Amino acid sequence: MTKRERISKMPVRMLADMLMNSDIDQCVVSPGSRNAPIILEFSRNGFRMHTVIDERTAGFVALGMAKATCRPVAVVCTSGTAVLNLAPALAEAYYSQIPLIAITADRPEADIDQRLGQTIRQNEALAAVVRCSVSLSECMSEREVADKINKALITCKTDVPGPVQINIHLSMPLTVTGEYPGYENFNYIEVAKQDGHPSVNIAPAGLHGRVLILLGSQMTTDFEVYNVNNIVERLKKHRNVRVLAEIQANIPSADRLAPYTGAGAVLPVPDLAVVLGGTFVDPRILTWLARHKVPVASAGLDSVPVTRGLNVTYYYRGADSDLLAIIDAHLSVFPSKKRYNIRPSQPDAMRGSLRDPDVEKILAKLPPYACVFIANGMSIRQAQFTGRHDLRVYANRGVSGIDGCTSTAIGIAKMLRDDFFLITGDMGAFYDIGALAIEHIPAGFHMVVIDNGGGGIFRNVATTASLPHDELERFFLAPPKQVLADFARNCGFEYISVSSDELTDGVLAEFILHRGPIVLNIKQI
Repeated sequence: MTKRERISKMPVRMLADMLMNSDIDQCVVSPGSRNAPIILEFSRNGFRMHTVIDERTAGFVALGMAKATCRPVAVVCTSGTAVLNLAPALAEAYYSQIPLIAITADRPEADIDQRLGQTIRQNEALAAVVRCSVSLSECMSEREVADKINKALITCKTDVPGPVQINIHLSMPLTVTGEYPGYENFNYIEVAKQDGHPSVNIAPAGLHGRVLILLGSQMTTDFEVYNVNNIVERLKKHRNVRVLAEIQANIPSADRLAPYTGAGAVLPVPDLAVVLGGTFVDPRILTWLARHKVPVASAGLDSVPVTRGLNVTYYYRGADSDLLAIIDAHLSVFPSKKRYNIRPSQPDAMRGSLRDPDVEKILAKLPPYACVFIANGMSIRQAQFTGRHDLRVYANRGVSGIDGCTSTAIGIAKMLRDDFFLITGDMGAFYDIGALAIEHIPAGFHMVVIDNGGGGIFRNVATTASLPHDELERFFLAPPKQVLADFARNCGFEYISVSSDELTDGVLAEFILHRGPIVLNIKQI
């Protein structure tokens, strides 16, 4: 990245670069002090500047320019009541569906409501007449600033166009300059949408190189999961594509992600990553992509993409399966000559990971195509290493809390009316212990409790693993004080308790074949 003389305010520099990268270069400005760094940065970097003294008129001038060109126009004002004078033009733009970008300079957040000159509550001050309002500050990271700017630009330009507000908190001194790099890595996100059959013409860039497709939690219908699985089967035939999925994605044709994130794995940096699905249990792969600034394509039904802190350059407005179909169609017409060779860790190299032989043994013994709910905490992490690809996995991976996992599993079991298995930890089980008293729990409900003496996850995560033993035990592990056996039996459950050493094939067979609600408690400590 080249360095050049620029304003010292990072959010202002990023905004200038990202507007230019989006082909937005017309700017109407009204003179002011707080907006001086914005005016100077824009004028020195190729924007076509138009000066209008009062903000009310400036807003309507920008509106006219946007009407004539059918392209977004920026209008920049200083702080205070100047912001409110843009409202009439923005209201007209809102109801006329004209793309305007109101860039409002503001004092630092600590100055608001301190009886300082030209200071009002500018955040959301124009909410009634803009489609989106974002606020930037100098204390934000570059990624946070880029995400907010992209949110505003995408809202302004796509689907139903309209005005947006970008409010920038700026501290003194305002017009210091120096040599600063550009922000080519934070370009405007290309948004694609289609109707009908997959089109190679709207495929993301980078498909000629090595392509890594990652699938996290699938918070979609069974039909969508079926479509994704079929397309993944086709994508695996392209030698430059590799598809990795977590267990709860329910994509049997994909390789399991976990073996590729540990010691000994060989995963060359891709030219393009396609990140789909919901929350990832293991975020290390996303951190790795962010560190290497890999261009990322994603899909979703949200109007604005969720970037997850990644370098998202392409967003498809639609189903995951549709984006994968577009990629497959493109590579079928324009096959890549590259290969993407990856190698997983060997089992010995993964011994120090979160692998749990009890969880793996249970999953290995479940009947073919069994339905299993895996609770949050250690259970879902340990399940990532199973070799089973025929299980139907359920999990609460929207927010990923331990609360309500047992209740959710019982709700699913009531609807499926087949044998259903829940794997949870002792802390999660007691957090939702009242669920065992629900009426009419199906006879096929089987509950496994991994009893590792409280919140075993806190022994493994970096935040707490190194704490002194007494503090770890007292404040974080918090072993349950209730007796699970008594509560389960009082609620009509059969109850079996064994140690890890006693978890034999015979015990598992008795548990799996049992008719009637049953709890299998496995004591690991």
